[in-house]
Amino acid sequence: MTTAEELRKFSLFKSVEGVELEALVRLMEQQTIPVGTVLFEKDQPGDSMYLIRSGRVRIFLRDAQGNVITFRHYGAGDIVGEFALIDDKPRSASADVVETAEMMILSRENFLALLKERPRLGVEMMRSLAERVRYTTSYLERLFSGITLLANNEYEQAIQEMSISSDEDEIQHLIGVFVQMVNSLRERENGAR
Repeated sequence: MTTAEELRKFSLFKSVEGVELEALVRLMEQQTIPVGTVLFEKDQPGDSMYLIRSGRVRIFLRDAQGNVITFRHYGAGDIVGEFALIDDKPRSASADVVETAEMMILSRENFLALLKERPRLGVEMMRSLAERVRYTTSYLERLFSGITLLANNEYEQAIQEMSISSDEDEIQHLIGVFVQMVNSLRERENGAR
């Protein structure tokens, strides 16, 4: 399998044509990144996107006391930092390598240069990003509804609202955490009676 064919496995590039992918591959840096390497810190300028071929990356924040709060682990086939290529905003979280990772890295500079030559690539990537944002918005609406039900002590309805099936592992994980929280609150309330 060529590197361009491998790119199609990443959701961001699923609808990008082969010739566009070949051009993209030529601009990507391929690296092996050891455990413990910090890819980026929260509030740093975002200047690169990381495509994970193998290994694991942790996304985390630090609380006011400096404790690390892990939000998610990404692995083979996942992308980290893709919004950095387009929004010119600081990183919203930190990321480090927790299992030696083989990565393809695309800098914003190379991405913007490629878009001038191949604007269709940008359109296809934006379409994939828009799908993810739309999906996340829908999830957040369900989450708000679930929290409202929870606030009204409607535990079964809250669990039901959050248990609607989802294709995204990350969101499924968040749903699991939400359901655990509801069950803990229910148990605490029943124990207080």
